[in-house]
Amino acid sequence: MATVATTIDGRRPDLRMQTLENPFWITSKVIEYGKYPGKTVAVFDFPKGTYKIIDAGVEIITALTGGTPSVAVGAMTVPVEAFVDGATFTYSATDGYVASADVTEGTPAYYPSAVAAYAGGAGSIVVGAATTMPIVAVTHAASGTGGLYRVHMLITRVPVQSA
Repeated sequence: MATVATTIDGRRPDLRMQTLENPFWITSKVIEYGKYPGKTVAVFDFPKGTYKIIDAGVEIITALTGGTPSVAVGAMTVPVEAFVDGATFTYSATDGYVASADVTEGTPAYYPSAVAAYAGGAGSIVVGAATTMPIVAVTHAASGTGGLYRVHMLITRVPVQSA
């Protein structure tokens, strides 16, 4: 697997309270596209539990600008103790949840994923880990100068018991 060291922590720590019914939507914070050109931004992490990802999408709030804007939402992992800005993420699928081709970055709207690989298949199960944590991250094109977006995922907690 390939790695990338140009990373930014964009997770929301308030998402781990289990107050909602299953399934439930999780939403990233608003990401400033032009603030992180050529970077990878972590939007969700799964340190504990087992989850099934049911759906995903990108909401373009204001048009992304600069060169050829591109965002791809994918699956990655990171060592838990190393999760800081600048951490090295390991890709398992850089566009495994929402491919850049699914999103018209210059037009504000909600863009659901067209990636069929995870919908109902083995790739849709995410198992939290104490040492190498699964994350969902967004890869930006190097030429970004402006615009806002956020990522949405419909997930359910799978009621599995640990050994």
